[in-house]
Amino acid sequence: MKVKIKKATMDDFEKLLILKLESKEEERKYNPLLLPTKKVKESYREYLEKDLQSQYRTIFIAIIEEEIVGMIVGRRYRSLRITGYERRDRKST
Repeated sequence: MKVKIKKATMDDFEKLLILKLESKEEERKYNPLLLPTKKVKESYREYLEKDLQSQYRTIFIAIIEEEIVGMIVGRRYRSLRITGYERRDRKST
């Protein structure tokens, strides 16, 4: 079994949304405080779209035999003005 990792694109959107909703349904078994996915599906759709289009976020996906089996979202933070990093041309992580 070979796992391929790649950066997600908008072409992956529908499959990622299904994976996200399935994951949240599974999580609800252990955390009853989570709202049913039917009630928050549009919010997840909105967040996922923002993640895919943001210049400060990246989604990486794991693929096995052409099927997306996992995902992780990374976010790059901009430095706050109070840290002084932007004056020194540095980027905070």
